[in-house]
Amino acid sequence: MPLRELTVEEIEEIVASRPKARRLAVENFLVTVHHCENAMTALANLERDAKLYDWDFPTVEAICLGIAKAMTKKGGESD
Repeated sequence: MPLRELTVEEIEEIVASRPKARRLAVENFLVTVHHCENAMTALANLERDAKLYDWDFPTVEAICLGIAKAMTKKGGESD
């Protein structure tokens, strides 16, 4: 299933919900997550980037929340 583009407001909401996450990392990843072919690709990219940049749990968790949100229709409904 293709991922949809997240709005700036959705990304800000995710960042605000995880104040210990690395804000810039979360924003940069999620602003382009819709370019991933599907959620599996996004998660694989997340795993690679998390190891490469030594991201902490709150950062990975926030990005996972964003990937999950990108799998929904706008407004929060699942496909």
